[in-house]
Amino acid sequence: MQGDRLELEMVGWGRGERPWMVGTDSPKATIMGRLRKAQLRTSGFSHFPADRQQPYFEQLLGEALVTTYSKGQATREWRPKEAVRHEALDARVYAFGALRALVWMGMVLEAEADRVAAVGAPPGEGPVTPGGSHSRWMADR
Repeated sequence: MQGDRLELEMVGWGRGERPWMVGTDSPKATIMGRLRKAQLRTSGFSHFPADRQQPYFEQLLGEALVTTYSKGQATREWRPKEAVRHEALDARVYAFGALRALVWMGMVLEAEADRVAAVGAPPGEGPVTPGGSHSRWMADR
């Protein structure tokens, strides 16, 4: 799917599955923009484990945004760089899409971060998710 924004579309298959179609142009642009951020502790800064090797980053940068013209109309598309794999970029794009889907379904990122940080807290003393109540089953997760 080409487009200027992340496109998430639920598709019903009739058997209970609810797969998502993920447009990749916007997530790739967002990821590449975030990789350019050099200042720590800024919104969108990308963090990586210290043991990441160079081939991972080569894969992460394995595609380039190319603008072509046809009949005076500009068309932008992501194209793989020659002889460079891009599985790391693909994985990051789909992880970004999954995160956006969770937010769309109501996940509050700040509250989830607080919940994860409070994993060692005794039951009932962790942060409360704003905006609604959850079943006991969700509270135990």
